[in-house]
Amino acid sequence: MAMSIDNIFGIGGTALNAQLIRMNTTASNLANAGTTAASEDLAYRGKRTVFKALMDESMTHPGAEYIGGVKVDKIVDDTKPIPKVYDPNNPLADKDGFVYQANVNEVNEMVDLMAASSLDGAALAQLFTDARTHYGWDATPVSETDLRQLYDLVKMGPTSANGSPARFIFCHSAEAREKLAGLV
Repeated sequence: MAMSIDNIFGIGGTALNAQLIRMNTTASNLANAGTTAASEDLAYRGKRTVFKALMDESMTHPGAEYIGGVKVDKIVDDTKPIPKVYDPNNPLADKDGFVYQANVNEVNEMVDLMAASSLDGAALAQLFTDARTHYGWDATPVSETDLRQLYDLVKMGPTSANGSPARFIFCHSAEAREKLAGLV
């Protein structure tokens, strides 16, 4: 089954969105790693993202609309126990001298952050090599709808810090192509 360029980038985009949420969640965990609380109930609990594959149309929604993609299904509290530390001089200490720390391991969070910020080979190939199908020019006309979809995909893409911004010209007639041919 052939997959359109829109679907290829859409599926890749769902993976990037899901990993961005994972990275934000991990950053929140790292920010709260050293916090203490007066009780176990008030202690920060690390958060974990739970991904879900989009296997059929009923699982998609406007933010994750591509079958074969992925979405964050939910964010849950980490089930690791809350560390209880004896620190009677801490102003948050309970009557027995204990404070309660976040159940966040900074080393594990950094590993998770590195994993979330890198794509595997299959995802990179899908976005940057497999999606490229231009190996030569084809005289087949491209519909206005396809042109608009392609333009919408690339118009905001990075172009060397805008040092060489992209320029697009759409020629719809043989006469327009002839005029352009002498300029390129």
